[in-house]
Amino acid sequence: MRIREDICRFVYERAKINNQKDAKGMTCVYPEDFDPYPGCFLKSDLEKKVEKSCELLSEEYLVQGDMQGSKDALHNIDIVKLDAVPKHDPFESLCLLQKHWEKLMKYTNKGRIRSHIQEIIEG
Repeated sequence: MRIREDICRFVYERAKINNQKDAKGMTCVYPEDFDPYPGCFLKSDLEKKVEKSCELLSEEYLVQGDMQGSKDALHNIDIVKLDAVPKHDPFESLCLLQKHWEKLMKYTNKGRIRSHIQEIIEG
């Protein structure tokens, strides 16, 4: 399960990097900028790495007599190719989140709300 979560995270982050567009206040980044980790899992060979790793893991599960673990490990190969691929543009979602965050910060910075937040923080 941990490997599956990593696979989904790496596929999503790679899609975010691959879908970058020029955006105000943002600098383009590349998988190599994150080397050695997680950069090595954000490059175009991610599917091959997942396939090799999961095949080895599947074999290990078989040696241990864990048929279900072996099947689950092999299922990760399908997940990296199909299910983990985002249906939306993660970079666009990030830009939208930043815009909403900026508006929220401006809103909370207004007098009454700011003093209320300060009261909460100070307890």
